[in-house]
Amino acid sequence: MVDKSSMSITFSIEDVARFYKEVGDPVDLGCCENDMQKWISYCEEKYPYKGICTVKKWAVVECKCTEYEALLLKERMGLKPFVLNANYVVWDSKARWREGDFACSFYLVDIEENCLFITKNTCYILIGEGHKKSISPAILHAIMRGLSC
Repeated sequence: MVDKSSMSITFSIEDVARFYKEVGDPVDLGCCENDMQKWISYCEEKYPYKGICTVKKWAVVECKCTEYEALLLKERMGLKPFVLNANYVVWDSKARWREGDFACSFYLVDIEENCLFITKNTCYILIGEGHKKSISPAILHAIMRGLSC
């Protein structure tokens, strides 16, 4: 058993700033903006119970967790240790974000059709070019909580 009180998860605002400044590596995902409506229709038909969010200026972010943590995430929740960090929301079917907003997804269920980042509740349509980055679990969770730690 791990004594959580002795665990120290620390990071600085500079660590968070460094993550945002880092461009990351180009990744071969994303669709043309002209095809956005086609992918919205596809998601509405295949995933009628999920929200749909189209994003630009995005990065697929790998959470640098241990193999054990990744296994638990997969086996217990059916998720992979990746999130989507989007610097520009184009459109959101559930009006959670407005055009131009920043969005950070929950963990990945799957990537489909080379442009759909699927989470438990949302289909994110990746528009244009994006990047791949990695991040520590502490910084990721701070970003997901809005730096409220």
